[in-house]
Amino acid sequence: MNNTELSKSYDKIAGKWNDEMLNSTYGLSMVERAIQFCTSKAKALDVGCGSGGRIINKILDSGFNLTAIDISHNMLELARNKHHEVNFMLADITKWETTDTFDLVVAWDSIFHLPVKSHASVLKKLCNLLSPNGILLYTFGDAIDEHIDMFFSFPNINFQKITL
Repeated sequence: MNNTELSKSYDKIAGKWNDEMLNSTYGLSMVERAIQFCTSKAKALDVGCGSGGRIINKILDSGFNLTAIDISHNMLELARNKHHEVNFMLADITKWETTDTFDLVVAWDSIFHLPVKSHASVLKKLCNLLSPNGILLYTFGDAIDEHIDMFFSFPNINFQKITL
């Protein structure tokens, strides 16, 4: 799946995704743990922020100034409606550039959507975005090799999950 297809897929399910994730605590303990390791809590980056739920809430509650990127326009619209104080950007992490550095970078369940060949360069980019003593938290999914999954019973929406 290329990034344009991924964007369109998430645009189609943004509302349902948002509804399903409203009360989720999935991953919060890991985000909390990463935040505990931060020696500075000035700036954070959320890569693949989705509709702006639990992870954004936790980062903001911890006092960070947050930049959040996502490839889905519809996901970002939902997120912007909840969090006016966040700097949201429609962006593809494989192409996105910034001169900013961050005390915390979170890429929760986003990198595994990328082709395997781009993982190393994206991880290098995320590491280079870290301030001194910055913390990077990322996930790669739960499967071996490449495969396509059904999501929320939408027959025409498939998501590629990849684990190295």
